[in-house]
Amino acid sequence: MEELIKRYKYLNDNKELVLALCINYEVGNNSCEKQELKPYLCAKVSDEIVDAYEELLFTDKDIEDTVLYKHIEELKNNPMFLETVQDLIKKLEERRVKDIQLNPTFTVWKILTYVRNNNKDNACVLDALDKYYNLDRYIVTGLNWKCGYELLQYDDKEKVYNFPDLTLMFEKKVAEEYAVILHGYRGNEFEEEDNYLVKWGSDDRPKNYYAKTNFMAKLANMPMVSLELKKELYQQMQSSSKVKILK
Repeated sequence: MEELIKRYKYLNDNKELVLALCINYEVGNNSCEKQELKPYLCAKVSDEIVDAYEELLFTDKDIEDTVLYKHIEELKNNPMFLETVQDLIKKLEERRVKDIQLNPTFTVWKILTYVRNNNKDNACVLDALDKYYNLDRYIVTGLNWKCGYELLQYDDKEKVYNFPDLTLMFEKKVAEEYAVILHGYRGNEFEEEDNYLVKWGSDDRPKNYYAKTNFMAKLANMPMVSLELKKELYQQMQSSSKVKILK
């Protein structure tokens, strides 16, 4: 349980930089016929990116030894590079804040879903991911659920939130001050909007069930994080101050 929370916290604290690997852009013209970059979060990314996400979530080794962790920590020490791409992320968020129907760009939920979309044929992976999804539901809404990615009919005891709490998960000032690394991957599609918190369960469960790591097997079989631990983590995240990447 402690290791699950540690990895979730790292992803949540660094979600802007983690999801930077999934950003692409197109060049368009504005009303003044000037070229401008239009960044967007990709619906599909390369297997290398998903593998890096999956490794951090499920590896048996310390997360400090993973490819993604080393990459993110490297980015934090490269302010010159970060400044060159900061404008892209600001443009992306400017588009989103104008449309309340668009979900926040930077969430742990999106990171998990990139991995889920590549493992829909393996029930063990989905069960393991559900422990992360369940934790994220509470951090986003402050509501406790027994389920993970898919809501259970009998668990609908609280008001269903269609969108995350923007004050917690998406602070405009923070988004503007954080910068990202651009990863161009031919064949990307525009992001498909994901209704994070309302996904009713289905009967379509994959037949395959195999663990890729010992930690994955442990996660798949462990219970959801207790309400007490969720509350403790929620308070920590509410009171902790973010360190700005760009000075």
